[in-house]
Amino acid sequence: MSQAPTELDWRELPLLGRALIEASAGTGKTYNIALLHLRLLLEQGLSVREIVVCTFTEAAASELVERLRQRLRQAHDVLVALHQAADPEPAGDPALVEWLTDLADTLPAAVLLERSRSALADLDLAPISTIHSYCRRLLNDYPFDSGSAFRPSETADQSALIAECVEDWWRQRYQVDTICRLESALLLPQGPSKLARRVDELWRVRHAHIIAPPTQRLRELAEELYGAQRIAQLQALVDAVDYFRQKNSRLRTRLTELLEMLQGGAWQQKTITELEEINDPDLLAKQVSRSKPNKLLQNAFFQWLQA
Repeated sequence: MSQAPTELDWRELPLLGRALIEASAGTGKTYNIALLHLRLLLEQGLSVREIVVCTFTEAAASELVERLRQRLRQAHDVLVALHQAADPEPAGDPALVEWLTDLADTLPAAVLLERSRSALADLDLAPISTIHSYCRRLLNDYPFDSGSAFRPSETADQSALIAECVEDWWRQRYQVDTICRLESALLLPQGPSKLARRVDELWRVRHAHIIAPPTQRLRELAEELYGAQRIAQLQALVDAVDYFRQKNSRLRTRLTELLEMLQGGAWQQKTITELEEINDPDLLAKQVSRSKPNKLLQNAFFQWLQA
């Protein structure tokens, strides 16, 4: 995909026909689209229904609607100030104010103000959507011209597409001879459907980014737990009854379950999940020995396990 400069001069971009802006994240695509949309409304006098704005995802389409609405409101406020001549230098984006001031010298401010009001009133009717939603709309509106059925099939469901991608990844990841023990405990029992729901939920969060975890390091730590030295350290910790407030304390029970899991050679999701409480200060305060609180908290293996 071509790289666009960080700063695009929206006043020089093509107005009529197709304006294609391709760039990486953070290069000002939405900013320039909003201003191009505004130019078509105010300079050309088009209605919001005559301007098609398409993007790839539902989340991006929703964001575009809000950004276009925000830009329209900003322009409307500036035009109100210009029309009433209340402020020779209206507040707002300097580039936007300069452009609207120059435009008001060409077109009556009252006309521009009426165009902005109409656009704001009709913005919810504007064809701002994903590409597939727009295509479906055309097929519904022009069934004879397109030769499509009067009841076209459903458009691509985002959740179904995510589920398909997750299932493909799942097959590639787990139809192999060796599987990471950590993943076999924490991920495999949940199945691909739960992972797909989580991805779908994350996908709907604006500006969300998936940061790749240090997978190799996690695997190394998981495998290190099975080492004879770590198991011996855990055994010694469990045997040190005086470290805990009582012999059958909840924390000691959890560590005993971990020891049994490691000795059995299989990861168990429940054991790993419940062990997260070793990083809960309030819980630890109720579990450690009153007379020797630092014995457990300063134990080298316990600190390694927390980390």
